[in-house]
Amino acid sequence: DEIDDPGPIPAEMLEIPGFIGRLMEYTMSQAPYPNPYMSFCGALSMLATLMSRKACDHMNTRTNLYILGLAEPGAGKDMPRKINRKIMYELGEKTGDINCKSVIVDKFGSAEGIEDGLKAYPIRLWQCDEITTLIDDMKKGGDGQSSKMAGILMQMFTTSDGMYTGRLLAHAEGQKVIHAPCLTVFGTAPPGRYYNSLTEGMLTNGFFSRQLIIEDMTHRKANFNISRDTEIPKDIMDEAKAWWNLSV
Repeated sequence: DEIDDPGPIPAEMLEIPGFIGRLMEYTMSQAPYPNPYMSFCGALSMLATLMSRKACDHMNTRTNLYILGLAEPGAGKDMPRKINRKIMYELGEKTGDINCKSVIVDKFGSAEGIEDGLKAYPIRLWQCDEITTLIDDMKKGGDGQSSKMAGILMQMFTTSDGMYTGRLLAHAEGQKVIHAPCLTVFGTAPPGRYYNSLTEGMLTNGFFSRQLIIEDMTHRKANFNISRDTEIPKDIMDEAKAWWNLSV
């Protein structure tokens, strides 16, 4: 049966009052080409990271979101990533927590790298630009690193409310066990390239269903009142600090 195109995401669905709304507003004020859809993805991934291992619903669902922002080149995909890095860096400066500055990862070299990174610290935000490169490699199949990474991503997603048991290590080291790993992924890609890279297997093996896909529907419009390098508003940093320091 044919499925009707539901059309673009209504703009009002991006309007979440509080931390997300304020962070979106700040992100767009810093961007030469403000993009509410990509700013929404960035703000959502930031809050998900700050709330990691601290919040869940009645089904014990955690905040390890896999968010994918689809936009054409030059549409403002990079600014939300820069703002997220800036928040975590300043949070590290304010709290003295050295983990803050290493929470955000731009690249994992391998499936073992994802596992080892979460073993070292169980909260990570992977801001993956051009995520279609990973998907294209996955289509090749076999035992390549990209195929292994896809498997690790799906396992991390489903074990966020329990224990992840990693690969068996040699000698006395035993197996890596990670309690409630919280990996949030904020990936970006051009929409046409992303959809063309998907295969039937990806649509049915659970990889696609784990993703929250937000497609850019804005018209490119320059911000002539840009004020770069302004400090992150105090209310945003105060709330970020409160979530990060929350004890459970």
